[in-house]
Amino acid sequence: MSLNRTATQKALGQSLEMSLLGKQRATTMFHRASSSYPPENDNAPDDSDIDIILVPGLGAHPEKSWESGNEKSKFNWATDKDGGIIMDFPKARILLYMYESAWVGDYKVKQFMNNIAHTLLTCLKAKRKNCRNRPIAFIGHSMGGLVIAKAVAYADTRRELYPVMFEAISAAIFFGTTFKGATIASTAVMFSRLAEKSHSFGAVASKLLEDLTPGNSYLKSIREEFATLITKLTPKIHVFCFYEEQPTNFAEMAHLPKFANIVFPKEYKDFVTEESATLDGYDKLGLARDHRNLVKFNGSKDEIWSQAVREKLKTAISGTYLTAKNRVASARGLDLTALKGILNALEGASVHRKRRDLGRAVSGSAWITSIPEYAEWEKHGNSGQDGILLAYFFCEPVADYSTAEDVLRSLLCQLINQQNALAAHASVFVKKNAKDNSSKPQSQSQATVDNLWQCLLNMLSDEFAGRRIYIVINNLHVLQPESDSTVKLMHYLNAELSTPRLVEDEGEGYPVSTRWLLTSREFQTIGQALTTPCVRLVNLRDVKYVNEVQKDLQLYAKGKIKDLEKQKKYNKALAYYASSLIGRRATNMHWIDLTCVQLAELPETESHVKIRFILETTPKDLSDLLKDRWNEIFRSNGEASERIKELLRTLLLTFEDPTEEELAILAGLSWAEVHSLVEKCKPFLSVVKQTVTFMNAAVKKHLEDNKSLLLGMDQDEIEWQHGILALRSLTHLKEAFDFPERVVVAAENGIVTDHVTRDGTPEQDGEGNSMDGSDDRYPASETQVEDNDPDEEATSEVDGMDDGDDDDSTTDYSEYDSEEWGKETDEDCDPEADEIRDRTLKYPVKRWLHPGSKSTPEFADDLSQNQEFWTTDSLIRRRWLTEYIRITGKLDGWASKTLTALHVASSLGFSRLVVALLNNGHDHEMYMFDSLRNTSVSRTALWRSGEDF
Repeated sequence: MSLNRTATQKALGQSLEMSLLGKQRATTMFHRASSSYPPENDNAPDDSDIDIILVPGLGAHPEKSWESGNEKSKFNWATDKDGGIIMDFPKARILLYMYESAWVGDYKVKQFMNNIAHTLLTCLKAKRKNCRNRPIAFIGHSMGGLVIAKAVAYADTRRELYPVMFEAISAAIFFGTTFKGATIASTAVMFSRLAEKSHSFGAVASKLLEDLTPGNSYLKSIREEFATLITKLTPKIHVFCFYEEQPTNFAEMAHLPKFANIVFPKEYKDFVTEESATLDGYDKLGLARDHRNLVKFNGSKDEIWSQAVREKLKTAISGTYLTAKNRVASARGLDLTALKGILNALEGASVHRKRRDLGRAVSGSAWITSIPEYAEWEKHGNSGQDGILLAYFFCEPVADYSTAEDVLRSLLCQLINQQNALAAHASVFVKKNAKDNSSKPQSQSQATVDNLWQCLLNMLSDEFAGRRIYIVINNLHVLQPESDSTVKLMHYLNAELSTPRLVEDEGEGYPVSTRWLLTSREFQTIGQALTTPCVRLVNLRDVKYVNEVQKDLQLYAKGKIKDLEKQKKYNKALAYYASSLIGRRATNMHWIDLTCVQLAELPETESHVKIRFILETTPKDLSDLLKDRWNEIFRSNGEASERIKELLRTLLLTFEDPTEEELAILAGLSWAEVHSLVEKCKPFLSVVKQTVTFMNAAVKKHLEDNKSLLLGMDQDEIEWQHGILALRSLTHLKEAFDFPERVVVAAENGIVTDHVTRDGTPEQDGEGNSMDGSDDRYPASETQVEDNDPDEEATSEVDGMDDGDDDDSTTDYSEYDSEEWGKETDEDCDPEADEIRDRTLKYPVKRWLHPGSKSTPEFADDLSQNQEFWTTDSLIRRRWLTEYIRITGKLDGWASKTLTALHVASSLGFSRLVVALLNNGHDHEMYMFDSLRNTSVSRTALWRSGEDF
């Protein structure tokens, strides 16, 4: 038995390829667009996306079984490009399984079903060593279907021998398979025994024939076991059964002499009945064929093939891609609900949207792909691998794109979306609620760089990830070099790029082909981290690349001027001059953008002489150009320049682009002032999608680098400014959330409730009328909220408390809910949730503690003495956390009744605040437990170590 691609002779069966290479005559057909029977080439890359395995029947010719009996046609629907299944699945690999089963003729053997099934899996395992996750669709004729059914059973029970095989099996199509036996088999068994004893007819007694007799216990066990395994994983294996509708000449089919028909009664011509050839509960279709010709068709236009069989095959096989993916996930105990919870926990930047926007704005540099270093990097690894996994990230100095945590969260999400089974490694970031109410919910890991990186390594070493993964990180220099998370990421990258990792494969290791492509400007820390023998460096400032880089800049400048030509009605001479001068002087695209923006601001009636003067006097250096423009803005706006600087100082220190209303709160200005000042700073500032943002990353980066010169911000000023932003945000929160608590007092009859304030007096509306209990937002089943109602718990570091507005998931999880993965329980719900919704702006809710953690040491001490916020029953703190959880989707699921001020501070990773709280009367909370049996001390220790709770 074998799966190979050498020429087929007249053999009906062959021995195992591994042991008897000299007898290789079987054929494994792998189709590509160029050829139906390409020669096997182990060095050629295998771009197939599905394996379709055809298993012939008892003693059947492995190739001719699927070929038309019409000598003129010779149509083989398994391999013909014109009208065969290859036309519908051009990237499928078609494999024919050759096994020895003949009981008459020159190649008769003593054979057993168990051996045939095991050998099928062994041959498949060898063929799929580099593509384990690829979907499998089985097609079996007659006894070949039983071989498939038994192989499925072994793939399940012997997963240690055949890893991922059972999960990958996604479809099984049967043609005349004897699931309940064939009456004629009983006679054939007697005939074979007599023939063997008498040494006549060239036949031997066959155990395979015995297995096909009706009522055979072994046959029954195969059928029942397969029927159970079809639905063992979700989604189930797609099953379809074809059965014959015409009588069969058994003697002719078995290659017996014509007079052998005398032995077999006429009723035996109903070789495999509909009842035997089908499985209860699964789709079936009868074909006007006898048993032998059930898989033979006279060309692509044969009506039975084109209108019936082909369509059923297309339906069954086309669904295998998604089926296999979800079966792999199901095998790891992951359903769509679990995936939704995991992806929500890792939610971050929308890199797909960023990639799309960049693709529209910037043309590619095709020449880069031709340089030797890139060609070597892109070179395929082992042939026959599964589809490539690609994850990428664009670092920018804006929220969700600027930290090491942002990078890693995005990479993990992308890998999970491409291979759902990898989500098992990230389940540690989701708190899993106990199904048993008496059990404690499991805690979740912090999304620190340490934990995220370990999760990434686990994914890259996972057999489900394949062996070729590309990871691209652009503008690595944007990550703050002094940040602890950036330092850790660089350390981990250095270790990863220095030492090849091995994945265990049955006791042996194989190298994982993970290709990293990192782009960055020249920074000492990055250079040190990435200087390893395995790293190929492409320095675009190298003299050999100068001409190519300049051509790209000239092309980019030409495109920009072409837009201006239409907008400003430039004549051809001016357009030529402008694009030529800008293209020659440009050192980067940001300089081109800024120069063209200056031209766009000029009135359409501006003289060409003035335009040429501006172009000729524009500084060639981007930094000088930006300095000149900022100083011009400050000079031209007189007294308003100081407010502009305060606006810029604020905007530089924000962790995401705020709205004009949010920026007004942060800068201590009115909305009208902010709107006016943004207009004065154009084109450097603008309002995009209701948020105030810099023109591009280069403008913001330049202002950060020159903040001392342009804005008077030294390190002390930066820390003070952070404290100011935090306190302005806190003041806004207090004003929004400082209103009397409306609690529900249970009536004696348990039906009617009254709304009262915290001092027990009835709450009144604006006209002095008492509020009754008719408000359906406070159901009568609610009990009174105690005065010491604690605040919600936060579990994420201040620098990691990021929300994501975009979902890059490729799967729709909207219809799924979870009772197990991170679902909010009744005790976690805030009865005021509806009332406090949207009472405040989002940025202060999400970010107010971020700047506080970066402020001066005395800020934490001052904040810790704010009793209104840190007392156990602080309404403002509880309401803030409730809104934070709702807006960001983070930190949910924690029981707030056991939290203390120290729990909250330590969970946020605000170490200075933890110390300040201990020094200001909260030391008694040090060893108090929360609902997960964590003390604030354990939280702080675990946070700092990066370990799991």
